[in-house]
Formats: sequence, C-alpha cells, structure tokens
Amino acid sequence: MGAVGGGIWYSIKGARNSPRGERFVGAISSMKARAPVTGGNFGIWGGMFSTFDCAIKGIRQKEDAFNAIASGFLTGGCLAARSGPRSALGSAVACEYSLRDNGHHYLRQYPHNHQRQLYNLIYNDFLPHSTYSIDIGLPGSQPNLDPYVSKAENNNASPHEKIKDLHEIIKSVEIGMLTTRASNGQMHSRAMVPTALQSDTQTSLIFFANNASQKFDEIENDAHVNVSFNNAKTTSWASYAGIAKISQDKELIKRHWHSGLSAWFGDLKDGVHKGDENDPRVAIIEVVPDEIRYWIATKGTVGRALETGINAVTGGVSVPGELRTITSAEIQLTQGLHRK
Repeated sequence: MGAVGGGIWYSIKGARNSPRGERFVGAISSMKARAPVTGGNFGIWGGMFSTFDCAIKGIRQKEDAFNAIASGFLTGGCLAARSGPRSALGSAVACEYSLRDNGHHYLRQYPHNHQRQLYNLIYNDFLPHSTYSIDIGLPGSQPNLDPYVSKAENNNASPHEKIKDLHEIIKSVEIGMLTTRASNGQMHSRAMVPTALQSDTQTSLIFFANNASQKFDEIENDAHVNVSFNNAKTTSWASYAGIAKISQDKELIKRHWHSGLSAWFGDLKDGVHKGDENDPRVAIIEVVPDEIRYWIATKGTVGRALETGINAVTGGVSVPGELRTITSAEIQLTQGLHRK
C-alpha cells in the first residue's frame, strides 16, 4: 500500500511539473527517480498500516502472516539500502513493526514443539525492549477470559480511600436493596434506606424495620444477606455481602431514630403500637459486611459513551471506572476504629 500510494503521488507530482505534451514522460521519470525512497517508505508505511489494521482486528481481513513479514523486510530493506544507511535503518524499524504485528499469527501455524523456542527468540532476544506484550495463545497457556475485571480492578487504593469513595456512592443513591433468603431457598429483595453514616470509617449498615415483616423470618432462617446500591446516572454501584443482626436495643434505636420513621409504622390506636421509637414493632437490622465490592465511575456520560463506542469497533475492553474490594481484614480494622 505504501509503495503504490507513493508511486502514484510522485507520478502525479512529476506530471504537474512537466511541460504540456511531456507530462506522461515526466510522470514516469519522477516515479523512477523516487523509486528508492518510495521503496524504503514502503516498509515504514506498510508496518504502520499493518499495526493499525491489527488494532481494528474485529473487521480486519486475515492476511498471510509470513507474507507480511517477508514483504516488509525484503522490499523495504533492499530498496531502502540503495538510498543509504539512514533509509535502511528506517526499514529496520518497519520490519520490527511487521514482526510484532504478524509474528504471533505465524507462530500459531508453526509446529507446536518449536513454538516456545521461536517465541523466546523473537520476543525475548530479538525484541528485548518491547513496550507491550501480546498473547500468542501457545498450547497450555490460559487466555484471560475476563479482561474487564483484570483491567478495572484497583488494588492500590488505601482502606481510607476505598471507604471514602464507598460512602460517596451510598450518599448519592440513598436507597439500597436488601436481599434475604427464604427457607425454601428463594431470594427476596426490598428497598431499604440506611441510617446516616456515623463516621468516616463506618462499613456496617443500619436499617429500621418492622419486626412483624417477612424479612425477619428469613433473616432468622439465614443471616447471610446482600445489600446493593446503584447510581443509574453515574453507573457507580456497591454490593455488601455480610451477616444481618437484629436488635431492639433502646439506646441504639434512640440514637438513630427520627420522626420521619413513624410514617412507616403507623399508629394503630391501641395505646401500644403508636409508631414511635417505643413501639415494640420497631427493630434495627445491622448488616456487618464480610466483604464489600463496588465500582466507581471515573468518566462522565460523554467519556463513557466515547470509550464504549471505540472499543466496540476495535475489540477492546471498555473500563470507564475502577472495581474495588474492601476485604474482611480491612473491614475488621475499620470497624474497630469506628466503634472507638
């Protein structure tokens, strides 16, 4: 492609610069005069085109890998040598592009018992300073079948940073979905509003609920629960996996109670079930997490759409955010700080 394009360009340029009546001869002469440079550029342009073509692998045409390597090396290198060392060096760079792009395709067709040896020769010895790595799919190797998680996961954030961003998600959503398991194994979810966070290190969730409701029977059957939050606007979400603890501790209820909660219980006019903090139906569900996973968006709506669109065409993985995990050890540490 580079040689053809360059030849056409110089022939047109030669024709335009020639007198009328001699333009055809001028075009041929110009193309012949620039043939060495055109040939040298073939290697570079061919390598760059092949690299770009590989980037859009979802729609690329499958070319013969050996032919791409040989043509880039022989045509680019030999013709460029006529123009001197500088042009030949440029073709050597083009040859490297061609090898990087097409070498792994050729290795797939190479006898299996020689693949590892040839791989080490090309990618470890011949190209020791390569700035990127590729998966050539050698026999016995395991491809990464979930590239999204490995790319999105951030294990470098500190516990303080993790909890800070987690709190931002919860505050922005306000309503979580509490999921419990019934005795027959069925999972039931319902919307719940957690009480206000009491400290910067709090990882537990506290909910007020009516102890006459079905969820209490399910928690007594199996205390393992999940609480999830999802911000539809930013796409950030959080998931708590932990143990639910039921309490009717008067001090705890008084500490978190506010008048707006009365509307969820109602006054039954029997002098006992008044819907206030002393109502015997009022109970607290505290979810103490074993692990918290959340995803926080790092790009806005336009950025997410742009990245998703590009990766849909190129076959890449769209990760406009970070996936984080607050481990059991980190939770135990922060819970100790929260209760002090």
